[in-house]
Amino acid sequence: MQVTPFLAPLLLAVSITVGIAVYAYRHRSAAGAVSLTFTLLVAALWSLGYLLELSGIDQPIKVFWSNLTFITRAAIPLAILAFVFEYTGLRQWLSWRRFGLLS
Repeated sequence: MQVTPFLAPLLLAVSITVGIAVYAYRHRSAAGAVSLTFTLLVAALWSLGYLLELSGIDQPIKVFWSNLTFITRAAIPLAILAFVFEYTGLRQWLSWRRFGLLS
């Protein structure tokens, strides 16, 4: 692993995002809390993957973490859409078939 100045802010971002996800999960009875928790955890995985990509030394490790961040970046818009549907009361639009077509 290689330590760069960019790691500290990313580690702070991961910590804050996970903390907010835990808070949202504790209040899961509120509208949109479950999908917000999922969205925040995917965002934390994205930041953590990017942190590990930056700290990697050789090319195969960087490619592995880059591929992981690509998957999480693709999942974020769908997670935000699920949050919007759940928060606005349009829960009937949440189905695996629709999300499969959107992805």
